Amino acid sequence: MNRYFSALLSGVDHRWELPYPATEPVGLHSPDLDLTDDHGVHTELHEHLRSDRGLLLVTPETRAFANCATNRVEIHPMTNIGPRLLRPGGVFAWAEGDSQSLQLALDTWFPAP
Repeated sequence: MNRYFSALLSGVDHRWELPYPATEPVGLHSPDLDLTDDHGVHTELHEHLRSDRGLLLVTPETRAFANCATNRVEIHPMTNIGPRLLRPGGVFAWAEGDSQSLQLALDTWFPAP
């Protein structure tokens, strides 16, 4: 019961409305994920969300997606999770799609300078 009311008051269970079509987990707050980079270094998601910038996690297969995100968000290559774009508050803005859907999410939340 306490967990229910805590989530309700904090807004963690709230799904953000998006101006583009997307499926879960997009629009939801991310749990604190365990991440592994190319060098085998283990970190947690909260360690990468300390700045006021968005975060793009890319896999070896989706490294080319980073080209459209340069100078907009921080980019971190990870090997143990699918590609994800997170807003500064830890809300998923994009998850595992093509480069066009990533571009739409970037234009919506992180417009080009």
